[in-house]
Amino acid sequence: MRIYKIIFFALLLAFVNFINAQTFTWTGSSSSPNTSDWDDQTNWSIGDGSYGDDGYPNSTLHTVIIPVVSNDPVININGAVCGALTIQTSGLLTSNNGSNSLTATSINLQSGGQLAITNGEVQGNGDFTHAGVLTITGGTLDINGDYTSSGNVTANINGGTIEIAGDWDGTSGS
Repeated sequence: MRIYKIIFFALLLAFVNFINAQTFTWTGSSSSPNTSDWDDQTNWSIGDGSYGDDGYPNSTLHTVIIPVVSNDPVININGAVCGALTIQTSGLLTSNNGSNSLTATSINLQSGGQLAITNGEVQGNGDFTHAGVLTITGGTLDINGDYTSSGNVTANINGGTIEIAGDWDGTSGS
């Protein structure tokens, strides 16, 4: 009987995690003056196509995709959190306020995607894959995993801090 209870609770936990795991895609479609605010729920599309019904990414179970849109996201709160973060080709994510921060489980900066840090902190608790444009003029990029670059990457580093806990594999770039 004991093994059945263990299996039951393991399946229940897996089900709860599956239900809570969502993909949030940035739309920047808020009609308010907050068209770039990370924490404006109307700037997000949830995996099922709904807008704003489930808030904004606020859990390490929430996968985030930043595509190319008219209104790019700006991290406007302290303690923003998400799961795997992907900045797609021509997508842009900005951190420009020293009081604000974002923590992601991993960061994938795809070819042509852009991450701009002028202030504040962007932290990846896993690996950082760099194939796009990384611009740092202030603030902190904190990578608590491995840094890997590939393809024709661009790194514009004129200030700020980069911290890497894992290995650095910078195979290409400018």
